[in-house]
Amino acid sequence: MLSEFDLIARFKKILPQSLFRDWTVSIGDDCAVRRLSRNRYELLTQDLLLEDVHFLSGSLRHWEEIGWKSLAVNLSDLAAMGGRPVGAVIGLALPSAAKTSEAEALYRGLAAAARRYACPVVGGDTNASKGAWMIAISMLGETRHRPLLRSAARSGDSLWVSGELGTAALGWRAIQRQDRSALAAPFRRRHALPEPRLAWGEKLAQSGMVGAMIDVSDGLAGDLAHLEKASKVGFEVELENLPRHRDFSKLCSRLDVSEVEMQLAGGEDYELLFTVQAGLEKKFQKFAAVHGLKVTCIGNAVKNRGIHWLQGGRNVKKSFRGFSHYVDFKGFREKLEPSGFTSGKNFTGCPAMWEIGASPKTRRGFASTYYFR
Repeated sequence: MLSEFDLIARFKKILPQSLFRDWTVSIGDDCAVRRLSRNRYELLTQDLLLEDVHFLSGSLRHWEEIGWKSLAVNLSDLAAMGGRPVGAVIGLALPSAAKTSEAEALYRGLAAAARRYACPVVGGDTNASKGAWMIAISMLGETRHRPLLRSAARSGDSLWVSGELGTAALGWRAIQRQDRSALAAPFRRRHALPEPRLAWGEKLAQSGMVGAMIDVSDGLAGDLAHLEKASKVGFEVELENLPRHRDFSKLCSRLDVSEVEMQLAGGEDYELLFTVQAGLEKKFQKFAAVHGLKVTCIGNAVKNRGIHWLQGGRNVKKSFRGFSHYVDFKGFREKLEPSGFTSGKNFTGCPAMWEIGASPKTRRGFASTYYFR
């Protein structure tokens, strides 16, 4: 199986390019973009979630969390463009064993997220599934500012990230280890109920100082690679500057996991990763302080392509990667284990999909941290 992005590239070649003319941005960013007027842009995005791939069935409370998260991951795509939601439609396929109470709990979670982020759910479709639950959400958004694209980073720009990195991934690991301590509670919650940075994304677009932006869903290493490819620049990242929860190191030690792997490869942070135009750093810091934006400078864009990880100013001779949507687990394990990773208990990149998420027939699955419990 090709990687997700190789597959998308092939699909794009098949589709008639002439029909893209009304779209400022089509395939290849967090959202498709259509310009409606001089200062108004329409944004369109979609996410598909599958049972046994992105989530496992569970208690009614668990279904509510799945509903919240289903909407939140779409909203995060809008945040990455500096947009706000206009409306969403929900596609839901239910297996014959599904209970009405489960579907209602799912929608209670959707409704809670819709209220929190002012996103009307205006329609959708339901159908029967011969196998698993399937949730497909298409979302329409808008922005009255220039949409922030992955391709707008320039050499000399500074690199920033909102919030904290690694909190959700560490929360997943706490869930996996059945750690219900008070120490693990905020991490577990962050994994179950992500908070898309819509308000912050809008402020960043309004600032006029931000170049490129993407939301961190596949881990810092994976999503920074998308910026690197789209903008055709390299990045230097100082690992010591990565923001973290105040109890992050303590919980990493308790669970015996690598701090840097949690922050770079864990995924599901749903923070905003962006560049600030060269020379505007001090002005941007003042802007962020005035508007209450919790942001951290973690590096710079450079001419030399690739991602260069630094520790105390020196290059770290190790590569990191985020998780991939399509993984051949035999090859994936062989590729990672020589670098110090192992499957199962101590594997700190993607969770142990071959244990609880991948098909036993094909050994293929979706390397994600969603809801495995």
